[in-house]
Parts: sequence; C-alpha cells; structure tokens
Amino acid sequence: MKSIIISLNLLFFCACSFNANSGTIQKAEKSYLKFIGNSDGVSILIDDDNSFKLADTTKNKGMVYQLRHGKHKLKVFRNNNLISERIIFLEDNGTMEIMIQWIK
Repeated sequence: MKSIIISLNLLFFCACSFNANSGTIQKAEKSYLKFIGNSDGVSILIDDDNSFKLADTTKNKGMVYQLRHGKHKLKVFRNNNLISERIIFLEDNGTMEIMIQWIK
C-alpha cells in the first residue's frame, strides 16, 4: 500500500513539472511593401482610405511600409496624377517591392 501511495505521489510531482515551459509561439501577421525608384512628388493610396507621401527613396535605398497580409488596392500618384493602379496580394511575413518609374 505504501509503495502505491509513494508511486502515485512521485507520478503526480513528475507530471506537474513535465512540460511546464512549453507553449506555441505565433508570429505577428505582418506584411511589407517596399517602394523603390524615383519618389519625387509621389503619394500612395492603399485600399481607398490610407494615403501617405513617400520619403525620398533615392537617399534611403527604398522605404518599407507595414500592412496586414491579404488583398490590397494600390494607387500611385505623382504630383496628383495617377501613374499606377494595381491590386496586390501580400503573403504573411512577406515583402513586396513596388517599382516607381523614373519619370523626369
């Protein structure tokens, strides 16, 4: 009887300490757009509600902007003139390069 109680207690303590530090790590769902090319006077409109102007990419070797993954509608304007419009699909934890034309 004593051996059964000791065995159960030993089993209980071993079970409590086993896998105490296990868990699942899930990466954040982030995707990135990298704009390269001539950014003079360029502004970007994403999904018809998120608009921003690009910094000077010639000095920074491309600017990276974070988005959620999935389907997005992208419009590129230079001096308020539409120069590119496309639908893009971003994968999770991926980076897509968007080339901006070198128009002078």
